[in-house]
Amino acid sequence: GQPVLPTVTVSPSQLLISARQGSKSIVSTTSAVTASQENIPLSIGGPLPGWLSVSTSSGSAPATLTFSADPSGLAAGSYTAVVPLNSAGTSNTTVNVSVTFQVQSNVNLRASPRSLSFSA
Repeated sequence: GQPVLPTVTVSPSQLLISARQGSKSIVSTTSAVTASQENIPLSIGGPLPGWLSVSTSSGSAPATLTFSADPSGLAAGSYTAVVPLNSAGTSNTTVNVSVTFQVQSNVNLRASPRSLSFSA
């Protein structure tokens, strides 16, 4: 019969990263890559948007992917990217990881006056 091809899994495959607008701090999170067989070669596809970088702890599964988002120069809002993880010789040669980067405004809301009193 047909040989059974190994499969690759990324968990989580949907990521949410948040940062404050104007921050110069890069924010990172990770996903675990597992495979039904050892030493499955991995590569990260692209191109990636300028605010996102991805690195892997190993060139083969199992591995940890580190997703780093840089808010420098970005306006407040939501940014998305799909990162393809390629693994030749598997039943699922590309696994997509969805990344949403929320850049939060630095606007602080203040109530004035600080308290209200009601009387009957």
